[in-house]
Amino acid sequence: MNEHDGFDEGGDEDLALGIRDGIRVGGVVILLALVFAIVVALAGCGTVKPPHPEPVVDPTGATCASACARLEELGCSGGGGGARCLAACENVQASGVFSYDVGCLSRAADCAAADACYR
Repeated sequence: MNEHDGFDEGGDEDLALGIRDGIRVGGVVILLALVFAIVVALAGCGTVKPPHPEPVVDPTGATCASACARLEELGCSGGGGGARCLAACENVQASGVFSYDVGCLSRAADCAAADACYR
């Protein structure tokens, strides 16, 4: 073939290189699209928050008020002055993350027994 036909003698090789380059570029585009889709999908996964469980209710009928009253009566450091103890206890109980054993605190015979209720 001559130069006027638009072909040269290495045409088949150039064509093969062009096809390989096209496949390589197309593969990169597909890979980037997949990575983008995965990132978008995973970004949405972290936004769902599980519901909090219901606050714990002591079967003996003990409450934060009775636990704080007992701690104050015993002179324990956890009593910390009525209203502050009550607010802290109610916040913990409502958190659903963990809870105080208010029944144990309400029945504590001394401060050591009350401390054991937190473990």
